[in-house]
Amino acid sequence: MNRKVVSFLFWAFTLFTVYNTLIPFSFDYGFGDLAEQISKINWKMYWGEDIAITDIVGNIILFMPFGFLLYMKLQQNGSNHPIFIAILAGAALSLSIEITQLFIQSRDTAPHDLLNNTLGSFVGAAVASIYSASMAAITRRTFYDLLDRKPFILLAVIIALSQFVTAVMPFTVSISVSSLADSVKESNVIPFTYMPIGTMLFGYHNEKTEYRITPAALDSLRQDDVPEEVLARLANLQEVENSRRSRFLNEVKRELGGKTRDKYRRKILRYAELPEQQFFQMSKWLESLIYWIAVGYILMICYRIYWKNKPYGNALLYGLPLLYFLFLEGFQLIITSRISDVNDIISGYGGVLAGIGLYHLLKPIRRAGVKRDIDLLKIPLIFYFVFIFFAGFRPFDWSLAAEVINKDLIAENLIPFYAYFRKTNLWNMYDLVSTMAYFVPISLFWSYVQREKGQAYAQIYTVTIIAGLVVGAIIEFSQLLSFERIAEITDVLAYGTGGAIGTFLVYYYHHQIIPTLKMVKQGTLRL
Repeated sequence: MNRKVVSFLFWAFTLFTVYNTLIPFSFDYGFGDLAEQISKINWKMYWGEDIAITDIVGNIILFMPFGFLLYMKLQQNGSNHPIFIAILAGAALSLSIEITQLFIQSRDTAPHDLLNNTLGSFVGAAVASIYSASMAAITRRTFYDLLDRKPFILLAVIIALSQFVTAVMPFTVSISVSSLADSVKESNVIPFTYMPIGTMLFGYHNEKTEYRITPAALDSLRQDDVPEEVLARLANLQEVENSRRSRFLNEVKRELGGKTRDKYRRKILRYAELPEQQFFQMSKWLESLIYWIAVGYILMICYRIYWKNKPYGNALLYGLPLLYFLFLEGFQLIITSRISDVNDIISGYGGVLAGIGLYHLLKPIRRAGVKRDIDLLKIPLIFYFVFIFFAGFRPFDWSLAAEVINKDLIAENLIPFYAYFRKTNLWNMYDLVSTMAYFVPISLFWSYVQREKGQAYAQIYTVTIIAGLVVGAIIEFSQLLSFERIAEITDVLAYGTGGAIGTFLVYYYHHQIIPTLKMVKQGTLRL
């Protein structure tokens, strides 16, 4: 990995971490309040009743990139004991943050955060050590070989890996017999609806029931004599998206504490339960279909360039995607927070077949507009662009009602990154990373084309960042009018960041990858 890139990423991530763990920077206490603030620290460690698993995992993962990048940086500088130094540096950074949070009223200082962050630094450094010793050479050699000879296959592999990670989030794996049995009971085999196998065959309770704290739920709880102080804390969960029972109860526990949650558990579940007809949403199914149409088109490009004259060509084109979707849904049986659903197979494989058909249907347009191999990506990128807006606008429940708009006009949504990192958990970080990634393919393609025309990088960066911000602003404005979605300034900035990342990848390609490939071909460098 390039030394300058590692150094830039390390310092950028470190500053980003400090910013996101200290916002909103409202230092409400002085040194005179330090003794009192220390006395309020939760010393219960991992057995504390207010500590959620998602918070533990989130804090570990938050510092994994820090440990990984610092190890790589230290190794490149020839430092001794890079793992040990990375652990100490992670602990020092976390300790500094936790101490500073003592002076911020909206932040909580906890020793388990320090331990989790330090553990995250260790895990990141250990992964970097394993990668450098065993995988770096193989990964680098495979990457450069595919990029040089079969770039469209490399693109398909990247899509498959990223989509697989998305589908198995948050990696809550369980291979116990009871968990597997529960997953089978929750699986759906009825197209265009959701009817779990257990409910259909044995009348079991539908475990996919989702919950959310809504204004209506709060009103019902108030009428059921739930105290106002409890309702005020539950109101903080209105921004949390629909979730199944276990995750919902964990969020309630984090907000209320275990004893209070258990006291009002039945009432909260009764009024927060959402209607079952929300389990299958045609708009969400169409969103998946549009995405896989673009992927199917790219697979057809791979077939025409690499597989057409191979005896296994048709098997790869039609069989490999089907096996992928069947494997993915089967794998989700051991992911406790996921559901295996035949609708995902239909939308995925149906989208791939539609993309293949579209490739044949648009043959005249393709022939007229393709001058270079990269021009083959224009049509799938158009569908991907449609997918971005469709996913952002969904579920199209727009309203100009004041209560719909005002629910998003709060400090957490208007301060960059505050809504994501006020509660550090895996879902928040995944959502932030995925939002950044949305605009990268568009920016990458446009940046490459403009650079080939001789456009300066400064101009390309300006255009891609502004374009990302505009797309993000349009999508977030639509979500401001949506009752279900939450509009946040952070997501607008994430789209702009995605624009910058796409341009940077083109810059890295021209300044690092091409010179490396040239030296390999000349025999002056061995990967």
